[in-house]
This record gives sequence, C-alpha cells and structure tokens, in this order.
Amino acid sequence: TGRSDLYEKALKLKFELTEDEHREKKISKLRYMLLREKHSTSTVFGFRVDGMHISGGGGQLDDRTLRDAKSREDVDAIFAKFFQPRPAVCAAFAAQLRDLVTALERSEWFMSRMVVTASLLLVYDSDAASEPRPCVR
Repeated sequence: TGRSDLYEKALKLKFELTEDEHREKKISKLRYMLLREKHSTSTVFGFRVDGMHISGGGGQLDDRTLRDAKSREDVDAIFAKFFQPRPAVCAAFAAQLRDLVTALERSEWFMSRMVVTASLLLVYDSDAASEPRPCVR
C-alpha cells in the first residue's frame, strides 16, 4: 500500500520515482526507505547522519548537506563541523564507537538476530572544561 506523505517527501528530496508512483501519487514505505538509503552514506558506510545541531551559534547542517554526503571526505567534513571546537571529543566518540562494535560482535544475543535499523544520539557539552570520559558499557 502506498502513502501519499512519503510520495511528497520523495518528490521534495528529488528521488527518481516510477511512472506508476507519479500516476498514483503514492509510494510504499519500503520503496521510500530503499530510495533514502540509496541516496545517503548508508550503502557505502553502513550509517547515515540524519540530523545535526551545533550549539554556540553553529546552527544546523541543512538536510541537503546531510542527504548528499556520500564520500569519506563528505562524512569527515560533517563530523569536523560537529566536533570542531573539541577534537578530543571526536577521538573519544570514535573510540567509544569502536568499543561498541567490538561488544556487539562478541554478543551471542546480538549476533543471533537481524537488526534492520538502529539509531545513536551523540551529545556532548562543548563548554565543558573536562576531558571526555568513556561511557560505553
């Protein structure tokens, strides 16, 4: 079953739609998700940055910048902007994410299931004077 709201989103994002989708003005959730993945870093890197807010007047990266990121350089630029005032925080997050991957790969429970999607929310205090601490458990 198609959804008109996803059709409108797909149009706004300039996804390539079929003649049938245009005629019906609807698109299925699965088709929308596949198109979204195709037009992001997901197919190459296995993740995508869906949103970003930068405090202290840094604003937000627009949806187009995030959506159009496809190369290693694009991803590096996005993370550099997010962590710009605190490169040590970037290194700490990278280490924590590596620890998380290792823990998940060692987990019998996790490895015996299929995870279709998951989200991570990365937050840090850009004004904090202390160095970042590991928090993956």
